[in-house]
Amino acid sequence: MNISLITDFPLHLLQNGRSKIDVFFEDEVLYRRDPSNKKFPFSSISLADISTNRSGNNNKISCPNDSKYIVKGTDVEIYSGVVYILSIKRQNFHVELKKTYRETSEKDGMPYSYIVEMYLVHKPDEYNYAHTVIEITFQGKIMSFNPDTGVYNRGLGRKDRLASKMRSILRDEIQKMVIDKTTV
Repeated sequence: MNISLITDFPLHLLQNGRSKIDVFFEDEVLYRRDPSNKKFPFSSISLADISTNRSGNNNKISCPNDSKYIVKGTDVEIYSGVVYILSIKRQNFHVELKKTYRETSEKDGMPYSYIVEMYLVHKPDEYNYAHTVIEITFQGKIMSFNPDTGVYNRGLGRKDRLASKMRSILRDEIQKMVIDKTTV
């Protein structure tokens, strides 16, 4: 459905020329839709595209109900289901917008290590000022997904035990941020 046809679309979600906010507040939370409604919703997600909405200070940017609008260009889908509430305080993202994880192992008698970083980035768009992503870098390169080709550019491969361990660590760390859930 075209966004212009939605009479109850929340006007506070419109960017209206507002710049991104490079800081996050201590009491701020993130909202993430999860149609699967699993007990551990982050146990199998792709680490290349972790899209959320930020609340801002005292829900001034968005609230859980705003997560029901899935905007792609000027088209909108209405989501109905579970929205998880994630505390950024649990990962100290209000202090530093980055968490670094380093793991070392041995292969053929030679030590090697992986460095993975998790960043919190406010990425507002025209119809969703609250849009925020958790970006993951692996060995300094952002993990991303190209929806046109269906290909991930860089990832923590399944064949490598250390990479698999890092993937599990990241998913667990994101899961630890969950403080509540609601239905929209």
